[in-house]
Amino acid sequence: MIESDFIIYDDLPKFMKSIDSFPRPYSIEIGCGSDYKEPHSKWIHSDAAIHNTHLETHHLEMMCYSWDIPLENNSVKEIFAKGFWEHLSYNEAGRTLKEWNRVLMPGGTSLFNFPPIDHAIRMWQAGLVEFIFMIRVFYGWQFQERDIHRSGWTKEWIEKFLGDFPEFSIEEIYWGDSRVDENGSPLRLDIDPYTNAGSHLWISMRKKS
Repeated sequence: MIESDFIIYDDLPKFMKSIDSFPRPYSIEIGCGSDYKEPHSKWIHSDAAIHNTHLETHHLEMMCYSWDIPLENNSVKEIFAKGFWEHLSYNEAGRTLKEWNRVLMPGGTSLFNFPPIDHAIRMWQAGLVEFIFMIRVFYGWQFQERDIHRSGWTKEWIEKFLGDFPEFSIEEIYWGDSRVDENGSPLRLDIDPYTNAGSHLWISMRKKS
């Protein structure tokens, strides 16, 4: 894949800005992108690439892959990752969970989401979305080079996958919008998720003490 619009660094992981002002234990956002203003001052923001139009305005403090985080063992209290999980391969997802276990302190939490592929199929079968919507949930929207999905998930599959990582306990799996509010909290869906094309499953986990 040609990354024509993104700057890919060869020397990851690396710090782009000082993290000395962030309180310990840290709160980090994984895969946050570089194309919007700093959303929440408590987070150390990280991604693995910067769009070349954002080099002077990006808010990233840390450049790294989710499976290679340049922070000490047990130094993180919470990890947040939105619109990220489906862009990992299954192998990378496993490596990511091992790394999150390393950096999280006992009792630390992680929260991430994904668009369930069975949700997209049912939405299409019910005539609520076009065929291309379902296909894009499977393979990514592909409006730019990095917007490709490399794995597909359902509630049952994520539960089985996480079962291979007993270091974590699943706190909650719930339906929510793909967006978050001004505090960085997912917008929960109290209605039938199959009426909302933007529905994602959110996974809240805790590292066991």
